[in-house]
Amino acid sequence: MKAFIRKYENRIHGVLSCFDRMWFRGYLPIISGWAMAGFLYRLNVNFGNLKAFLLENSERVNKHAIAMAKKHGRPFRYLASNIDTDGTARQLAERDRIEHGLVCIFSILEPCRSFSFLFKKPLPDQRPFVKPARRKCLHLYFYFMDRNLGLIHGRIQTWFPMPIQIYMNGHEWLSRKLEANGIRYTKYENAFLWIEDMARAQKFADRFANLNWPKILSQYAQLVTPQMQDILQDSQHYGVTAQSELSTDILFKSRRHLSELYPELLSHGTLCFGAKEVMHFLGRKLRGNFEGDIVSDLSDFSGRMPGCRIKHRVKENYVSSRTMSRNAGSEGRDPYGTRLCLGRSFNCRDIV
Repeated sequence: MKAFIRKYENRIHGVLSCFDRMWFRGYLPIISGWAMAGFLYRLNVNFGNLKAFLLENSERVNKHAIAMAKKHGRPFRYLASNIDTDGTARQLAERDRIEHGLVCIFSILEPCRSFSFLFKKPLPDQRPFVKPARRKCLHLYFYFMDRNLGLIHGRIQTWFPMPIQIYMNGHEWLSRKLEANGIRYTKYENAFLWIEDMARAQKFADRFANLNWPKILSQYAQLVTPQMQDILQDSQHYGVTAQSELSTDILFKSRRHLSELYPELLSHGTLCFGAKEVMHFLGRKLRGNFEGDIVSDLSDFSGRMPGCRIKHRVKENYVSSRTMSRNAGSEGRDPYGTRLCLGRSFNCRDIV
């Protein structure tokens, strides 16, 4: 990377390394069958009142979401089929000029990891044997506009053990940081095309990993989980980074400077990067007993935006490079309109 930047420094406006899409997951200390059985025992839940207890708490989460949407005058919508929830939420926020607070809530039926409850003898006072099971249940997506983080969402499973997922984007956080400090920039969708002060932007980007993540995630976990006000008030979520994407954006001074170079980069990345190089870049070793697939593919964005991408992936971890530029006729086009992005995505690596 450093050698590449030195070689073409006369063409490059600047380089920015920044976290991109981030998924955090939070698990309450009732994730295992044994822990859930203990939780039910402490609440004196047995065969006679188990079904009512489970249904009541599932419905409580749903009613909590409906009440929150009504309180803030925001839409609550059940989705019978998948839609672009992120895009829809963003359109709603822009249409209604929401700068902070709840944007909308979506409800959708999705697979989940829950429990099955077994009884040797179904007597009224008998306590259940609990084991994990795959089910389907309602999941709620709470979309918020955060003053510092931008558009984020919290997803909660309405059945026990009620895990949550929090999604945010490091580029959104950085753009708000730049605005707050009077640094001009040009951004297209999720991509920075030009930044007035690259050095200061990188200093801000370096702070993202050191934010008080337990406090941030706990705040939204309590907003979407009403049981944390009573029966789970002594519990805290165990947080993990489910997926983190780190991108290195190389901003060229003009589209011509990159367009002359990028076909060669794609060819080199496709033909010269083998399994050993991909595994090394992902921080893993290629061993003789490795049975997974290492896949490389080259694709364009099919009209979504001008540009193309090469991706090397191993299971859910990947490294990719892509180019993106604004259309020549787009309004307010900046002369620094071309960007080369090198990114890495890792799953379940870091503990919050």
